[in-house]
Formats: sequence, structure tokens, C-alpha cells
Amino acid sequence: MYVKYGILADAAVQGAGGKWNLIGTFTNMWIAHFPKTWPRFSVLVRLEFDRREAGDHVARVDFVGPTGTRLGGPPEFSFKVPSDTADPSMPIVVEWAMEVNNLIIPGEGNYDFTVRVDGTYLYSIPLYVRERQQTG
Repeated sequence: MYVKYGILADAAVQGAGGKWNLIGTFTNMWIAHFPKTWPRFSVLVRLEFDRREAGDHVARVDFVGPTGTRLGGPPEFSFKVPSDTADPSMPIVVEWAMEVNNLIIPGEGNYDFTVRVDGTYLYSIPLYVRERQQTG
């Protein structure tokens, strides 16, 4: 299994045919005052599996600060990797989006959303937070 991509967006909505519609993708935040509570955004993750990995799994996405400390994140959740797909030569794809509400950002720095499946680290989605300088 591996993460094909992880994306931060203002919103991620699943539309017709299972396609994801993303609004306002980003990796940078410019904030005037800290700490800041960011009201809402989404994290979209695409994982790819082979047939040997079919079955039940547990995922966890942690918000990690510049020093490597876990600062929060949604609760872990279970998902199932199907064993049957239309084309056995293609990887099995599992995508999920989660809404993050009222995330507290303590200060400037390089943050990550780390993706773990079954306790194994797979990927980091970066978030670069900088202080916006006041003018005038």
C-alpha cells in the first residue's frame, strides 16, 4: 500500500461517479495573529493497494507541529479494501476526505498531516504557516 497523494483544500466534495471536487487547494497559510483557530478545511487522501492487502484496515491522520509533536487530528477510522475490481491489473484505489474543524495553529512553522495505516507511517502532507506582516 502507498499514498498516491494527499491534498489540503477549503472543501472536498464527492460528486457523480465518485469523483472528488476540490475547492481552494493550498499548502501555505498566512496568519496575522497566533494562536489562530482555522474554522474549516478538508484533507483528501488517495491510497493504492494490491490484492494481497484486501480486507479491513485502520487509518489515522495526525496534525504534527514543527517539533514533531502531535497537535491533534481527527479520530482514527476503519475502512475496507475490496478484493474484487473490474481489472485485476489495476491497483485497488481507496480515497477518503475528512473535514477538519476548528484546528488550533499555535504559531509560525512547518506543519504536517501525517497519514498512517495500521500503525505504519505512509505519507506527510505539508502545511507551511507564516506570520502575515501588518502594513500601515
